[in-house]
Amino acid sequence: MTGADARVDNIYYYKCDVSNAEEVETAATRVRKEVGDPTVIVNSAAIVAPGPLLSQSASSVARAFEVNTLSHFNILRTFLPYLVAQKSGHVVTISSILGQQGVAHLSAYCATKAALVSLHRSLRRELISHCRVPGVRTTLLVPGQIHTSLFASLQLRKNWLRDFVAPPLPAHTVVKEIIRSLDERESGEVYMPFYARCVEALDWLPLWVRDAVQAWTGADEGMAAAGGQTGSEQEKNVA
Repeated sequence: MTGADARVDNIYYYKCDVSNAEEVETAATRVRKEVGDPTVIVNSAAIVAPGPLLSQSASSVARAFEVNTLSHFNILRTFLPYLVAQKSGHVVTISSILGQQGVAHLSAYCATKAALVSLHRSLRRELISHCRVPGVRTTLLVPGQIHTSLFASLQLRKNWLRDFVAPPLPAHTVVKEIIRSLDERESGEVYMPFYARCVEALDWLPLWVRDAVQAWTGADEGMAAAGGQTGSEQEKNVA
């Protein structure tokens, strides 16, 4: 197919495997030719492969890091030079509250999301001190559970207080927060909803308190039932 893989008015869509550096480069060539260089980068690709750490295959863990973490490097290496050259633009990194607080049955996912926090902060320092382009803004988004197919297999036990304090986020709420960040043209780290910021504070508490809080949420058992999915079924859970 010539031109964009899909187009609606001024929206263009290009399909590629972002975990594959060569495919990203190929897609980037088409984007630059048909649309131009982007001024905003939103890194959000992710898959989840639930299961106990000792039951995870090497290929499953590698795939999680390729999609959830290495894809960010591929996109940045390909498109960031234009933002640096123009000394303006915005990079949005989508991490997760699970990158702040690990849970059972999701070791690979939690590790990949934790890596994104460090990537974001390192990127910000390089843009300021090495590239000297403070006009290229960076936003780190650390959301709690979002209503998407990524965690469709999540099964939390009934807990009305937890659901009141830590309700799942509608996808459009997260999108609105990204748009707000872009509109303000300021760098920042956004934790949402409000309890997401409190998770970091748990690190200051005794370990037994943190264990008690996590047991109360039921998070460690939430993905236990999903651990029996086949690899192909897990791969469908892509955000």
